[in-house]
Amino acid sequence: MRMLTTYCPAGETNGKPTAIFVYNSFMGGVDLHDMMLSFYSDERKTVKVWKKMAINIVRRMLLNAYILYDQTTADAPHLSRLHFTQHVVEQLASDHLASRGRGQRRHRAPNNAIHLLLLPSK
Repeated sequence: MRMLTTYCPAGETNGKPTAIFVYNSFMGGVDLHDMMLSFYSDERKTVKVWKKMAINIVRRMLLNAYILYDQTTADAPHLSRLHFTQHVVEQLASDHLASRGRGQRRHRAPNNAIHLLLLPSK
């Protein structure tokens, strides 16, 4: 059996097709983005493909927003990615609730509370 060498002098592509060479040289940003998304994985089991796609798109938008925040903000108390995401979600939820006229939280009974139904008397 003959061993093949992987040595390749600088400047040569080692016989790889040009498309693969270009793909490998520019793939770093996508791999980094996918790696950063995997840190806070919140995937849920679902049969609906559109739900997974929508959640994935929102997660990517949040990551892009955090990257822009990280590059453009020079504030001393710099938010972590988790706190940034929590802040964005809280702001979106408060805007949504205020637009629906529910700015105040309603008091809810605990989950283990007993709910009584009064029947009309005869």
